[in-house]
Amino acid sequence: MEKQLKQIQNWKTLYENETLDSSLFNFEFRLSSFYNSFFQKPTPSLFGICFESFNPFGFNHLNYYTILYSVKSFYDLFLSNASNLNIALYFDEQIPEFIIKKVISFLNLKKCNVFILDSAEVSVNVVKSLNFYPQDMNFLVFEKENNTDKFYLNIFKNTTSLSINGQQKVIDYMLNDQEFITFGTDEVPTYLNLEKLLILNKGKQLQLGINKYFDYSEFKGLILVEDNRDYLYLDNLIKNTQINFKVVHNNYLFGYFSNSKRNFFQSFFIENFVTVEVIFLVSKDNQLKVLIKQKNNFILLKNYEVAFLFIDKEVYKWKNNPQNEVLVPLQNPLVLKQMIQSYNFIEAKIDSYKSGSNTIFGYYNDFYICKYNNILRFSNILMMFLLIQTFVQYRQNNNLLNYKFLKMKSRFGQYLYQSSTIKINPVHKDLIRKDFLLKDEQINKHFAIDKLKIINFEIQNKDYLLEIKSHYSKTKKTLTAKWIVSFDQKSSQLSLWGEFHSNKKLTLLTKRKFYLLHRKMLKKFKTLKI
Repeated sequence: MEKQLKQIQNWKTLYENETLDSSLFNFEFRLSSFYNSFFQKPTPSLFGICFESFNPFGFNHLNYYTILYSVKSFYDLFLSNASNLNIALYFDEQIPEFIIKKVISFLNLKKCNVFILDSAEVSVNVVKSLNFYPQDMNFLVFEKENNTDKFYLNIFKNTTSLSINGQQKVIDYMLNDQEFITFGTDEVPTYLNLEKLLILNKGKQLQLGINKYFDYSEFKGLILVEDNRDYLYLDNLIKNTQINFKVVHNNYLFGYFSNSKRNFFQSFFIENFVTVEVIFLVSKDNQLKVLIKQKNNFILLKNYEVAFLFIDKEVYKWKNNPQNEVLVPLQNPLVLKQMIQSYNFIEAKIDSYKSGSNTIFGYYNDFYICKYNNILRFSNILMMFLLIQTFVQYRQNNNLLNYKFLKMKSRFGQYLYQSSTIKINPVHKDLIRKDFLLKDEQINKHFAIDKLKIINFEIQNKDYLLEIKSHYSKTKKTLTAKWIVSFDQKSSQLSLWGEFHSNKKLTLLTKRKFYLLHRKMLKKFKTLKI
């Protein structure tokens, strides 16, 4: 209790020094319930330290105190013994200017070289692709998650994202820090806008690493971006390379491709589509979608299909280290799992992932973590350039791209995948984890629940609840089914993802059996429907 009281006094003094409202500390802390909620921790995650909202009070909210003390915690833990430090800061536009100035003042006290990335001209996507090699640069990125109240603090120590274990150290240090923060002078930092970044790129190429052994002009594509800042950066970046891609900022086209439930698009939809072989969709949320041209159509690849093509290409660079990890979602298909294990890599499930030291690649919901010139980050831009190199090398090696695509489709074609959503009452979410379904419960005449595993994992407003497995054997034929059940907290949508397999050929009759089985399982959850 003494420690908490000291922190409350520091918080109050900090706010009073800036004439911010601190009256809450005089009254509300008499209530134990408010006291407990005030000291709730922010949470570490794959996408950075997660704060619930921008709110002046509480450790699990982003505010004047938590911004300053999270920066202080990172410095004290990881940088205090270093010299000639370079720190680049990126702040969401909702963060007040006086807070930014105080962060700069604190870092000035520590003799750091401070750089401010202008959020009006530089997007988070661009920041996550930057590398100032050979000069060490630490990044602190405060970003707001689109369409929610949540904020994330992304920390990059030199070239690598801070691991979940590292994030937890920062959080624990902040919640135990009783030292009152002090400040230095108000020296003006170096501001980096788009023009300055492009100048840096011209001199150092920002380690983009364009492969000069292939003629990129033979491979043409389209990059559709949602954010105009990404368009300006990528358009200028690609102009000076061999990559013959057109960068387009068109909200209608982007929405058409990204929101459509279709997987096939006719190639004449856009002018000069005949010469385009691949389309990349770069969202402002750091997601990446890929469409590949096959005959006269463009096919939207699932994220696990992108992962398959990429791993199949990169495996020869990775296979010398058997400790390499590939980060996968809970809905990772068995085909990809077997592929990862066949190369003696470790399949790192997203719900138990802690460290990125051995991670070579990962994917989740159109987010990709990749290593590009020793940068390990979730970056749609870096992943896009890696895929361009992959596709170009396939294309120019006896047109292997078509062969690899058909091979990939054939492998996944041995399985059936189904995904359904229904809207349920949020109060039923905990019921699903308890005794809503039971082991050995019948699904239909032939299938019963073999395994029921409770999942307690939340990421990006999605709460994972259950893993369900079932099988049916007759003579020499075995049918297996697996479902992952999750709940979207924002939309109150329950999602049921199913993977189905037969040890014999997947015939139309077998597919129909699986379709009906999936509907039976979905029907059980429809009793919770609003």
